[in-house]
Amino acid sequence: MTDVEIKRHLEVEKNKLVNFGKDSRNLYLYGAGNIARAVLDILEDEEIVPAALIVSSGETKETFGYKVITAREASQEINREDGVIPAFTGAVGEELYKNLFPATPQMHMINHLDILAMDDELCFQPILNQLEEMFGHANKHFCKEDIHRILVVRLDLIGDMVFTTPFFRELRRNFPDAHITLIVRTPNYSIVKGCPYMTEVLTYDCPFQQGELSRQCEKYEEIKQRVELFARDHFNEKMFDAVFFPRELLAGRNVIDELLLGFYSGANIRIARQLDLHEIYGDHLFMQVNKFFSFISRRDVPMHESQYSLQMLKDIGCTIVNQRMELYVTENDRIDATERMPYVKSDVKKIALGIVASVPQRMWPSEYYIELINMFNKNFETKYMFILFGGEDAIDVAKSIVGGVHSDSKECLIDMTGKLSLLQSVALMNCCDLYLGSNTGLLHFASACNIPSVTIYSELSDGKPTDGDAPERMGAWMVPHINLIPPAGHDGCHRVCRMHFPHCIKLITPKMAMNAAIDLLGM
Repeated sequence: MTDVEIKRHLEVEKNKLVNFGKDSRNLYLYGAGNIARAVLDILEDEEIVPAALIVSSGETKETFGYKVITAREASQEINREDGVIPAFTGAVGEELYKNLFPATPQMHMINHLDILAMDDELCFQPILNQLEEMFGHANKHFCKEDIHRILVVRLDLIGDMVFTTPFFRELRRNFPDAHITLIVRTPNYSIVKGCPYMTEVLTYDCPFQQGELSRQCEKYEEIKQRVELFARDHFNEKMFDAVFFPRELLAGRNVIDELLLGFYSGANIRIARQLDLHEIYGDHLFMQVNKFFSFISRRDVPMHESQYSLQMLKDIGCTIVNQRMELYVTENDRIDATERMPYVKSDVKKIALGIVASVPQRMWPSEYYIELINMFNKNFETKYMFILFGGEDAIDVAKSIVGGVHSDSKECLIDMTGKLSLLQSVALMNCCDLYLGSNTGLLHFASACNIPSVTIYSELSDGKPTDGDAPERMGAWMVPHINLIPPAGHDGCHRVCRMHFPHCIKLITPKMAMNAAIDLLGM
């Protein structure tokens, strides 16, 4: 679709949404997440005020400044003259009517990607107008021989940094004499400080910003000031030829910071990537930002996340030799890690447990880990050892697991939570035979260490392989692995679990996890 066609489509869908809101006696949004926030932005711009937000269950009474009610409460409050807008991914009208029974409101189904595109139109377009005035368009006519000083910007989580390690290696292979500077968030520095492919690594201090692009736009002036200070300190003597953005353009955490760092670097060759899903939201963003980039690699073929940035290099004429992830552990890290752990016989299978995750719905309950450990002890006695991994955030969960297992199972359990640095955790992972746990940074440590994995997901069986948390895209890479994926439809969840607590992931039982581990360990 052309830019004009996209804008026309969005305008039509916006008018439908607004008219539905105006025609409803009382308007309700079913959902209280990012999509609900985007719908509220559009409605508030038209001075439409919903009566409340509906959630399936929970104790929250207010969010975004609006009253929150449960589906049960809504079923007694709503009548046929009222309107409901489902505002979460994968909403199914029939299931929502069942949740609201006996209420029979009018319902307006929306495409959540259209809504996000409309929200960006409100919030992001003014920023792009400023950027065009300040920096102009990118150099569309470049060749590899023009690139001598390179900037790479990646400001997200530890696991995402691990995904990018093949890109670092192959970038250096294709630009062997270039001066390459990497900017990372300060907490991620230890993961890349030993990277042999970077000329220098700069740390960037910023609050961790999660959420949709439009939410981050609200902090634009604050971000701009932060980037200007950083550029003044680090960029004055470094006029870069090219800047690479190795993760998906304008998607995910701290993306406005990344974008501004690239612009303030002075590089007029700007190279990025974006999923090409032939959907309005992706096309809308592409049309908005295309003029600011020399080249945007667009792929609609499902790939692992680490492959997309490599494809970006291939698309500008680079060659890719090795796709494996890697980490940069020193001998001191290895020695420190092994000295901190109790002695384990060499013939004992060591299973690394990843017991926490960055969001609650990805956390397998501690009682499930307890049952798993007890089942292993009953069936295999002393032929294995469980090692609990994690930082400060995992200590309390580890204590509940250690305190909950049978007394004879405690001999097969080592708690290393809060005792290791990131690189020491990598070094200890190298000594393990299997990773079992959440889809989190530790899983990617295991893949980089060539360790098989059993991963327990909250992403659902009807998800697409290009979804942001899909196992095919964000899971184990180039190692033997088994993905344990819950079926869709539990309490109306589709594609991803929409609850903010362990919910769909609880459909994966300890016995299922044990059988998968047995298969990979050959026990």
